[in-house]
Amino acid sequence: MRYFCEIYFGYTLGMMKSDALHNKSLGTQGETLAANYLAARGYKILERNFRAGHQELDIIAEHSDILHFVEVKTRRAVQFGLGEDAVHKRKLGSLLKAIDAYLARFEKEPEWQLDLIVVELWKNGQPQFFHYESLGPADGS
Repeated sequence: MRYFCEIYFGYTLGMMKSDALHNKSLGTQGETLAANYLAARGYKILERNFRAGHQELDIIAEHSDILHFVEVKTRRAVQFGLGEDAVHKRKLGSLLKAIDAYLARFEKEPEWQLDLIVVELWKNGQPQFFHYESLGPADGS
C-alpha cells in the first residue's frame, strides 16, 4: 500500500497523517479567529465545538436575542476550493442534526439561524472574513 501511495499519489501514509494534523490545526486557528471576529462585533460566544454524536457545531453565539450556529471554513489556498463550496447538502444535514440536539435543551425553542464564516489566510498575513448570515430563516423553520 505504501509503495502504491508513493507512486500513484506522490506521498506516503505518514505524510497523509501529517496533512490531517495540519488541516485540524488550520481549522482550529480559523475557528479562533472567527470567534474573535464575532466577539468584536458584539456576539456573545456561548460554546465552541459542540458535539452531538458525530456532528459538530464550530461556534454557538448569541446576538440580538438570536442564537447563531456558525460553521467555519478556513483556507490558505484556493487549490482545495472555496470555503463556501465545502458546505454542501450532506454537510447541511449534519449541521441541522447537531442544531436539533442543541435546541433539545430548551423548553421553548429560541430564534436561531445558521451562519457560515469563511476565513482566508493568504500570504499577506491578514485574515479575511466572509460572513454569510442566515443560511436558513431566523425563526429556525
